[in-house]
Amino acid sequence: MTLEDLGNLSEFIGALAVVISLVYVAIQIRQNTAQMRESSRVSRLLLQENFVSGQESFFRTLLENENVHRVWRLGSTATDEISSVEDRERFGFILYGQMYRYHVMYQARAVEPMESERSLVQIDRFSKIPAFRSWWTRHRSSFAFDSDFVDLVDDRIKRAQAEEDRENDIKEEC
Repeated sequence: MTLEDLGNLSEFIGALAVVISLVYVAIQIRQNTAQMRESSRVSRLLLQENFVSGQESFFRTLLENENVHRVWRLGSTATDEISSVEDRERFGFILYGQMYRYHVMYQARAVEPMESERSLVQIDRFSKIPAFRSWWTRHRSSFAFDSDFVDLVDDRIKRAQAEEDRENDIKEEC
């Protein structure tokens, strides 16, 4: 075997090693991608489970505690500010718990895009409640809500108020 043959054999072995390395890297990337997808799926499920668990706990509290239910009903149906300072504070704590959950779900939109949509539906419902609007105005910057979320809720409240104004204008015209 000549020196040239040895050189050719070395080139062949080197090329074969590169091909084997590329196949190995491709397999590793595929496995990593599958693992990341599974991890993302599990994260979405845990996120949803946590949200549902929090909501169940909230609803259970409403069912089991007459005073909490009374404050919730008062705050969610009042056409104006809640008159009692104590009830206003209680309603505020209820709202904080709810809004914090919606904030977390909104932040999770990178993990599960549908979660921000679910949060928006709930925020739109709250935006129509005068006692919520009053609470939000007082507390929007005093809690750990990020600026994107605050802007989003502010926008939803403006939309709800504009819709109410249009409805009131229509009623007045009739």
